[in-house]
Amino acid sequence: MRYELIFCDNLREIRKKQGLTQEILAEMAEVDPKNLGRIERQEVSPSLNTIAKICEALEISPATLFKKEKEAGHTTTSSNN
Repeated sequence: MRYELIFCDNLREIRKKQGLTQEILAEMAEVDPKNLGRIERQEVSPSLNTIAKICEALEISPATLFKKEKEAGHTTTSSNN
């Protein structure tokens, strides 16, 4: 299981469902917008502090970002489980 992919996909989907751009979420979470983009593209791994800030801004628990597609309640379908 690739937790980095799950994390990044969930982060992007939740951000978009809340109608937020990377720039707006970065400002809310007090993180660098370029770094947030790199996190979503799996170019860098976020620190625990950054994960906590993002989750606080999105008003979700950190566990939500690590849930597999079905567990997270996503509406998209995928053949990869």
